[in-house]
Amino acid sequence: SSDLNNHAVSSLLTTRARGVAAGSWSGDDAVERAGSILATLVEGGGGCKVPNAAVWSAFMSVCARAGRAKEALGALRLMRARGYPLEPYTLASALTACRGANAPREEEEALEVFESAPPEASATTAVRNAAIALYESRGYVIDDGSRLDAARKLASVLADPQRLVQHRMTKRLGGMTGGGTTNGAEEG
Repeated sequence: SSDLNNHAVSSLLTTRARGVAAGSWSGDDAVERAGSILATLVEGGGGCKVPNAAVWSAFMSVCARAGRAKEALGALRLMRARGYPLEPYTLASALTACRGANAPREEEEALEVFESAPPEASATTAVRNAAIALYESRGYVIDDGSRLDAARKLASVLADPQRLVQHRMTKRLGGMTGGGTTNGAEEG
């Protein structure tokens, strides 16, 4: 059954992600092999939901552990093109894959995916924490306080598209690190 295949594949991909995290598996090899497995499932899936959300999420975990932003975003595009809804764990893992990958275009694309994601995919703590970390790695000031304050501010900014555009345009000043400065961004 496809559920059994999905379970086996998600377990295999999760094991690869853990291997990359432990340093016992090459990130490049893990992503290449995981991508090949995912492509086989997508091509052979026909009308059934193969791969399922667990498989997509496990693939994103491999990409996140390997720091492979391009592959994570490609999988997100494929997933959505195939009619799979954006799911919180998958989105959080994709955001994590893009953070620190030295891929500015992919980082910005990931933020756009996050900003346009439906609340059922973006309103979880894991997704918001991944988004906060990605915003910060791109130099966007979220908050100079605690993570909880940052999550509240992010929720406030995301609720108002006009504020979001204003916020995205307010970048951290060169050489400034926190110190109570939000560079004019409104408090949430």
